[in-house]
Amino acid sequence: MTLYHNTLERIIHGPGMTADESTEAAMVLFVSAGCLANVHRAVEYTMKFARSTHAGRLTTPTDIAPAGSEEKKSILNSKPILGLLRIVDGYVVGSPYWLSDTEEGTEIGALALSNNAINDVGSHASGRHARIWNKDERWFIEDLGSSNGTTVVSGANHEETVVGSSSQGKPDAPSAQIELHPGDEIRLADDTVFVVIEGMLGV
Repeated sequence: MTLYHNTLERIIHGPGMTADESTEAAMVLFVSAGCLANVHRAVEYTMKFARSTHAGRLTTPTDIAPAGSEEKKSILNSKPILGLLRIVDGYVVGSPYWLSDTEEGTEIGALALSNNAINDVGSHASGRHARIWNKDERWFIEDLGSSNGTTVVSGANHEETVVGSSSQGKPDAPSAQIELHPGDEIRLADDTVFVVIEGMLGV
């Protein structure tokens, strides 16, 4: 995800936009990365947005701090967090679900009852379908023994990976945990799709 982070760096530190414009462009970047599930297209879209909306461009950060740089630094110093956008028939539905950045994480399922649980799923998803958690600044997903399975589609190369369950315990079973990145797509059963986005706490 080097391209994504390089773009975010230029949005925040580049001298071409004000702090408010940088915040808006950062939002456009991670929402478009989630919706398009393609980092390259998301960066192209964000660059066009910056040029057309704010008459600016994503420039290389300089050593000279521009006016409002303290506000920009506060954005970059915020802790990155992942969120999920529900996709139905190719359209974003509702607001982002921001994930718990603890090792307990966030459960997803029709009947999930834990704190911060996500219940916005289709009828084919299990009661406790999957869990996403953060460990050492990395994000992972595991299947919780669902009936209809969990798949992650990489936003970088569109490779599909079946997510296993830690309860399976079989040598040939799918990996019990898969690392997640912004732009990845999560499929629960055959009727629930989420796109992974990245945001900043406090922004």
